[in-house]
Amino acid sequence: MFLFGYLYFKNIQKIVTDLWLIIPSVLITIWLIFMQHTDRFNFGFFLKSRQIHASFHHIALSRISYAAIIPILISVVVFSFCYFLSEYTPHFVVHFLQLIGQQTLGMMYLHKALLDISAQMGIQSPYVQTLFALAISFILSYIYMYFLNRIRLSRLNKVAKE
Repeated sequence: MFLFGYLYFKNIQKIVTDLWLIIPSVLITIWLIFMQHTDRFNFGFFLKSRQIHASFHHIALSRISYAAIIPILISVVVFSFCYFLSEYTPHFVVHFLQLIGQQTLGMMYLHKALLDISAQMGIQSPYVQTLFALAISFILSYIYMYFLNRIRLSRLNKVAKE
């Protein structure tokens, strides 16, 4: 499945712009999410523990078929959403999303620790905990990248002067 993106990268770039493929993919994805939410479909694909579970009584497919089809389908829907978002939204929105996207690695590493810290501080609301964890991890990641870029720039200037 991971080889799929490598082998079909050029085709995926064309697929995400084709509405004849995107509209059915979006509808199927919405239907799958609805079926999962109403407990008529049970699908789980955990990369860390390598566990796959899927059961849907109306369609006789194996777990491997679900694991091969559903992640690719949802990935194509997300890629097309991002493509159309970048093409048809104002530039300041795209710039803001790019700024957030550049900090996602730091946010990924820090948010769990900050969720634990907020729970230890006595914050009970999951919404406030999430907002706290995301905002603080974004700010810390942004500050880190700012200083990292300043250090890189000073090194480049130092090399250029020599």
